[in-house]
Amino acid sequence: MTPLARPLGLALSSLLVVAAPAAAGPYLGLGVGTAPALGEQMQTFAPASRSGRLELGQRLGPLAIEGAVGGFELVTARAQEVRSVSLSGGGKLFFNLQGQLDAFLRGGVERTWITAAADASGYSGDGVYLGGGAELRLALPVGATSLWIDYSRHQSTLRSDTAELEASLGMWTVGLSVGL
Repeated sequence: MTPLARPLGLALSSLLVVAAPAAAGPYLGLGVGTAPALGEQMQTFAPASRSGRLELGQRLGPLAIEGAVGGFELVTARAQEVRSVSLSGGGKLFFNLQGQLDAFLRGGVERTWITAAADASGYSGDGVYLGGGAELRLALPVGATSLWIDYSRHQSTLRSDTAELEASLGMWTVGLSVGL
């Protein structure tokens, strides 16, 4: 190692530590996930797309408060395309694993609508979600930037004019969050 390499290496590693985003502040996240794994009562539908989620949150140390909108497309047994959209609010609890790597648990409540593109009728109702994942905070000059992956389970009671559906599903999501 040259005499300059060691101080340069220490300076670069110090820069990465200093530039690492603080674990506090507002953030905006965008995630893309798997097609949902549908529960037994949802078998009248088939997944027709990947899932997606847009989230807005406020991290306060090991806790975060988060709101999100997410969705995916389904196909009914009669080949009708429908869209599932959920509006959710909840929280995250972070556990530092090492350095910039955190694990987290997430959960909250959500309102879900399943509607056909050409028709506003469909199912709607309330439910809960629970999940967990990992987040890697990145040392970028853009602000509090992180990459994350999570798995979540969703359980809702959805009603239409003529039926009730106990909707359950699970999905993996990978995303990017940027501090505001």
